[in-house]
Amino acid sequence: SLLTPPPPPSSPLLHLPPHPSSTSTRCASLASLSLFNNPITSGPAAEALAAGIASSCSLTSVTLHSCDLPVRTLSGTDGTTAISLRGQALTSVDTVIIAALLSRNQLVQAVDLSENRLGEGAALLVPALAAGLPSLATLNLEGSSVPASIKTKLKGAATRRSPQVELIL
Repeated sequence: SLLTPPPPPSSPLLHLPPHPSSTSTRCASLASLSLFNNPITSGPAAEALAAGIASSCSLTSVTLHSCDLPVRTLSGTDGTTAISLRGQALTSVDTVIIAALLSRNQLVQAVDLSENRLGEGAALLVPALAAGLPSLATLNLEGSSVPASIKTKLKGAATRRSPQVELIL
């Protein structure tokens, strides 16, 4: 008889049942995650990763390409009001994670992402700028390869806020 392979899973994601000792007040203890040199570029994989990172209660840093992204600082859970990731060789994939974390931040007043390679990924900052970040006063994206069409959207979101955000492009 011929062996037939098992059918493919219905979902590409692995779903594990909760650990028997887990409760709603406990969480996993993963503190840092390095995905350095993994081929995550954009799209659903990056978005799913960002959602998982943003919902983690124990993760403190994530490395995708060149630098450790400070999870607690970006999400506002450590009380930091000024964030500088200037010149860290961040890419559009890093921006997926940064935007997901910043969208939860109620405290940050200044964000400096200048001198990076954000490119099209900067578009992910528009919703956070338009509807979130209530304390944000300054967003610096100077020298971060942001396309003109995205700069226009960022400017629109920044000027519609009250108070307006100083956008440095």
